[in-house]
Amino acid sequence: MLPDFAATDSCDFSGSQPIGTLGTHPDDGCVEYAFEEDHELTEYYFASEEGCAVGQKVAVKISDFSITANQCKKIGLTTPRIRNCDCNLTKTSSTLGEPCRTAFVDSCSDTLLIEGDCCEQGTCLSKFEDFTHPDGKIKELERKLACDNSAPGLCYNEDGKGTDTNMQGSTNCCEHTCQACGTDLSPFTSWKPCTALDFATKKGKCGFLSRYSREAHECDFSQCAQDAHWSSAGEAFISAALGPTSAPTPTPTPESGGNRTGKGAYGGLLSLVLLAAHQW
Repeated sequence: MLPDFAATDSCDFSGSQPIGTLGTHPDDGCVEYAFEEDHELTEYYFASEEGCAVGQKVAVKISDFSITANQCKKIGLTTPRIRNCDCNLTKTSSTLGEPCRTAFVDSCSDTLLIEGDCCEQGTCLSKFEDFTHPDGKIKELERKLACDNSAPGLCYNEDGKGTDTNMQGSTNCCEHTCQACGTDLSPFTSWKPCTALDFATKKGKCGFLSRYSREAHECDFSQCAQDAHWSSAGEAFISAALGPTSAPTPTPTPESGGNRTGKGAYGGLLSLVLLAAHQW
């Protein structure tokens, strides 16, 4: 066992600790090393003194079992494998090890909805993507309750071509608010709020299209049609970029019902959430 990466990389055994020998004719060619439950390190380095120069070395990283499982459980809820029913990782091979593999398979399988020939067509949904499913409806209504419709964002993947890895879904920065961009619009949509707006350039950084994306997607609101909700010349964008006092606010009338994103609208959504939960 070597002390660190540098020693392992350079095959420097001056500070190493011997953990076993294979002998002249080893039965299985392996030396076992048991990690204690109260181990102090999170990274361990091993190498064969005779074979290190030709690559017989390995680094082992130990992480918390429950943390790793929970991370993989979340990935299983949104994996593209749901589309063709490959939750068991049999159609396309995977390098997932335990405990990640079991957590992934279980969460993917539990959320998968199979209807007709969706497995063959690659069009299956998870129950959380289906607004007509009780669990899907509750999740979407809860999401809407947390929305801030005064802030612009990206309504991603209305066309369903994107996955959490390929970044190929449709991008709509102009037409929808947070509440409007949900699974009741399309099962595949994802709302990505803008975290930075530049009024001078009429652009904003609005979420990542993939868990592998290195940079946030840039929305250019100057490209929105004049009648689009987030047109750079419109009240909604100006208020979001400069503050609500920067644009005139029309006085609500009894006929219009005022601002539908206010307490009344949220109260109605809360009632729907409670109703959906009760029905389920």
